[in-house]
Amino acid sequence: MKEVFDRYSTRTPEPLTAQFSGRVDKETAVKTHEEKQGQRISTQLFPASIIFVSSGAEQEVLQQASCSFQQPASGSRAVRKCSKCKRPGHTRRKCPE
Repeated sequence: MKEVFDRYSTRTPEPLTAQFSGRVDKETAVKTHEEKQGQRISTQLFPASIIFVSSGAEQEVLQQASCSFQQPASGSRAVRKCSKCKRPGHTRRKCPE
């Protein structure tokens, strides 16, 4: 058994990770990732010192833009038609023809 193991172990190729010279070990990668996550959480998107003031004209433009988008009417759905006779009100399964 030992002979077979030694014979096959000499034939196994080197791991592919050996090809990457700039590879960082797992502990360092985990530490770097945790540091980046800590920085991301502590970053504020909008600092408290900045106050946004908009003019009345900007408000009107935004109001018009929001009003121009309208939802489609709920009754605008097309009536189903029979695929056999092409008449509305029933399906192919219940077709009178």
